[in-house]
Amino acid sequence: MFSPLLTVTTVTIHKLIANGSFGPDEIEVMKAAYEAALIDVGVTNPDEPIAELIAKSIVNVTATGERNPKEVMERALNALGVRRSAGSESQNSPTVEEDYQAARSGSGSRTP
Repeated sequence: MFSPLLTVTTVTIHKLIANGSFGPDEIEVMKAAYEAALIDVGVTNPDEPIAELIAKSIVNVTATGERNPKEVMERALNALGVRRSAGSESQNSPTVEEDYQAARSGSGSRTP
C-alpha cells in the first residue's frame, strides 16, 4: 500500500542526512522515529514547519549514538518542547517499535 507520509518521511530524512555518515540501520531508526513523532504530535501535513524541526531534532539525537527509535523520538520531541497528543497513548496506535520492525522486514509502515 502506498503511503504519502512514508514517502515524504523518506525524502525529509534523506535530505537532512545526505552529508552525514549514517548507515542503513540508523536511517531506519530515524525514519521510524520521525514518522511516529509526526503521528504523536498530530502533524498530518509534512509541509508544516514543525515537521522539518522534528526531522532535524531526530537526526541530532541519532548523531549522539542513540539507536532505539522510541528513545530517539522521545528525546527529539522533548528537545523541541513538543507535548504529546492526548490520543497518542491509544492501544490501537502503532508503536515506534512496530513501525521500525515493519521497516526492517520490508513490509512498509503503518499510516494513521
